[in-house]
Amino acid sequence: METKDTVRALLDRLPDDCTIEDVLYHLYVLQEVEQGRADVAGGRTVPHAQVADELRRKWSSAPPSNLGGACSPSAQGRPYLHCSGLSSECEPPSRTGDRTSGQLDDV
Repeated sequence: METKDTVRALLDRLPDDCTIEDVLYHLYVLQEVEQGRADVAGGRTVPHAQVADELRRKWSSAPPSNLGGACSPSAQGRPYLHCSGLSSECEPPSRTGDRTSGQLDDV
């Protein structure tokens, strides 16, 4: 599919009240998926077992994390993520949210 056709199809799928940020985000996702497919087609992949082994080695040597609900910086200078208690799910903090309970207010 040509690039313009892809963009038109994307715009047709998005709601009428979408923002430029919405469009850019979805274009980014489409681009990343296309790049991933090209990597697979080109043999530029890493076997699942190798990734699992590398992560296991990385996390087994990492210092213990604070599971008490502390905030920790995420990768590449993105906003802090809030991990509540023993939950494995992290949420971005809200400026008006309760950072200790993980509950976020609508902003």
